[in-house]
Parts: sequence; structure tokens; C-alpha cells
Amino acid sequence: MAFLDEVKVFAETLRPKKLSDKVKANRIRQFILDKKMPDGKPYSNATITSSISNLKKYLIPTNYFTDKKTYDELNVPELYNEVFKQRQKERDENTTIKDISIDEIKTLINLVDNTTDDPYKLLTWLLLTTGLRLNEVINNKVQYICINKIKVDFISKKNPYEKTNDNIVYTLVPATKWIEVFNKFQSIIKQKNLDSPHTFSKGVKRILQRNNISTKDKSISAHSLRKLYLTYQVHIKKFEADKLPSIKAKKLLNHSTENSTTYYSGAINITGELKDVIRNDKDYSKMKITDIKKILKDCNISFHSKMKKNDLIALIPV
Repeated sequence: MAFLDEVKVFAETLRPKKLSDKVKANRIRQFILDKKMPDGKPYSNATITSSISNLKKYLIPTNYFTDKKTYDELNVPELYNEVFKQRQKERDENTTIKDISIDEIKTLINLVDNTTDDPYKLLTWLLLTTGLRLNEVINNKVQYICINKIKVDFISKKNPYEKTNDNIVYTLVPATKWIEVFNKFQSIIKQKNLDSPHTFSKGVKRILQRNNISTKDKSISAHSLRKLYLTYQVHIKKFEADKLPSIKAKKLLNHSTENSTTYYSGAINITGELKDVIRNDKDYSKMKITDIKKILKDCNISFHSKMKKNDLIALIPV
């Protein structure tokens, strides 16, 4: 059973007991801190803090605690500080603009086909094609919205108390394909009992190195794929080309403020011929006009009722 699932099960065993919210929170917190990996080693700080965040997202909608402030009792501030320091160090070491060729992007897209069952290849592809963070792919639920849009249950940097309906993610590939790969990935990691963010991060790094995308002179990590996603959307897909860069980045990365995007904008430079190597293979010319119009309506794209088929197809985002 995955670490987070074990914590959830433990929390549920306390639900019916006549204990105060604070006692329950302290017992859950201690359970998390005392838990060890199957080999007896302690879980990493990143895994523990991530699990606490995801546990809150699980408990809050069920009104587990009477007082919402009790959820803060689950926090381990000293661990959050250590994780923050480590991430800040990684950021400082990776501020140099990285060059990624269009051919390297094509290599990453081709990591996944119908026979791929390597969870790290699948994860690398899922990260690149949505710009989601590691934990937003590992621990999330997805809903189809339209051809290039999905909705996820949570975005990790948002306030867990905030009820929001705008967790929209713009996929570089057809949304149906992304969800299909996401479901396959989820099935495999459950079968293999994989749940450590550190393990996933190392696995993605290994895939990037094997394909000569990450080298000593060009350090690319799992989080770098989030930067690459933004660059591809803006410079290749021309995502909302009439909008200011900071507004586009905020929308694509689901940031709460435009200031948060400064770390990502311009961090990756795509070299070579700037062409779209991530294509939608669907032949819309063979679809009925009514079906094409439905796609446009689902994507909230305006069109005139008397428009011709080819003009309607031109409006479909790819």
C-alpha cells in the first residue's frame, strides 16, 4: 500500500473515536513522522510534506475536523523549511537559460507509444505535455473538458481551503490521449507500490540522461519540463498570442499571481526550426459539422452558424 494511502487508512480509523480534533491531528502527524519505508529507511522530507498536503486535500472535503484551523496541526514547520532551502538551492543552481532542440522535444514525445510500460517514461511525457508538477501527476484526479483541456482536482500551490473550479490545464496533446496515458501510469505505480516524489524525480532524470537531453553541461530535471512546456505553448503553439507573456504564463501554469511566472518565462530556449512536432492526428475533415461545432462549444470557442466546414476546423485548437 502506498504511503499516502496508509496515512489515509490510519486517519479513518480515528474518525469514529471520541477524541478531540487536536488529539486526532497529533496522532496522525506522529504516524506520518514515525512511518518508515519497506527497507526500514525514513521517508524523505519532501515525501512527508507532500503527503501532509495531499492528506489535507483528502480530509477537508469530508469535514474531518470541526475547526478548519486544526488542519494546521498536521504541519511540520521544520521539515517545510528544510524542503524550502533545498528547493531554493536547486533553483539557484538552475537559473541559467537552457537550450533544448526541437529534435530533443520530438524524442521526448516519442517516449510513449501503445507498448510503453516504463512509469518514468510515462511520467516524463505527462509532465512535458501539461506542465504539471510531479505531485500533481502522481496524486491527482483528472476530468476531460475538451480537445486540449482537462480539469484536475488540485493544484499544489493553491490554498487547500479554497473551493475553486478553475484548475484547468491546457494539454499539448489531445486531452483524451493524455488521460489514457495518465490512467496507465496510475495503474502501473499502484501495481509497483511507487509513491515517493524523490524516486519519481530520479527516474525522470534518468530518462532524460539516457536520451542525452540532460547532460553535465545541460542539467534538465523533472521540474525543467514545466519550463519547457511553457516555452512550447508560447513560442510554438502561440498560446493566446494577443496576451502579454506574464498573463499567458500565469494561466498555463495555474499560478495565483503573475509574479510567480518570472522563474519560468525565458528559462528554456528552443533551438532549431521552430515547428510543431506535437500534432493532433485526428482527421476533422471526415467529421460531421455538428460534431465539429460541439467540439468548439465545449472549448468555449465562438463561431458563426453559417460558417463553412473548413473555417470551423481552422478554429479548433491543436
